[in-house]
Amino acid sequence: QESRGLGDVYKRQPYHWSRLDTNDMYTWGSWMSVSSASYWGYKDNNNGTNRFSQKIPQLVAILKNKVKDICLGWIHAGAIDLDGNVWTWGEGDSYRLGHSQPHTLKHLPQPVQNLTLTNKDVIQLSFSRGNEAALTRQGDVYVWGNSDHGGHHSCKIPKKIENVFKFEFAQGGTVTSISSGKYHAAVISVHKNSLAALCFQFICYNLDRLKNLQQLPYELKHKIRLFLEQRDMYSQKIDDLLFIK
Repeated sequence: QESRGLGDVYKRQPYHWSRLDTNDMYTWGSWMSVSSASYWGYKDNNNGTNRFSQKIPQLVAILKNKVKDICLGWIHAGAIDLDGNVWTWGEGDSYRLGHSQPHTLKHLPQPVQNLTLTNKDVIQLSFSRGNEAALTRQGDVYVWGNSDHGGHHSCKIPKKIENVFKFEFAQGGTVTSISSGKYHAAVISVHKNSLAALCFQFICYNLDRLKNLQQLPYELKHKIRLFLEQRDMYSQKIDDLLFIK
């Protein structure tokens, strides 16, 4: 869950909380019995007197003055720094940290190689139980994790989704937000095409349901053919629908 106010961001999972304040990240909470990893972003707590709970918010020093946004998963956490790079830590089972290693414990934030120093400019993270995703400023969606723990993919490191959004991108849509659940994922997109462009694309994608296509102006039929050829969707059947033999 998340609440925003006075420039702060609070996020929580059942066993750990975090707060973002003026580009600093503070974490607190308790460890889960199913994992020996720390989700806080620092190795120990209270000088080693109580390794299972952190009652007072403590600064994640390795990311001091660097954090733009934060994301908490089931037994792991992540942050986006001011340059759009991604850092993750916690329980790394099922490749959920994106570090290409299936069974790792990261007590301190570690950069995710495929989303760091690559000019991808990540603006949002969404974590679940092995079904993880990142969204870049360009509208690209990267996913990673293991399907054994709820993910719909098996990726050791973040991988850009291509085919899933092929139709959406062809329609002129841009993904603006993402959300990952235990067994599902969702995106929100914004269309920037004009009404005329959307009508044209509707015709292209529904040729087999329309009638009297051979009566369309030749210039329009030519544009339809080019549009479909660029997307490897043109066929002899469509050619027969458009052009008189």
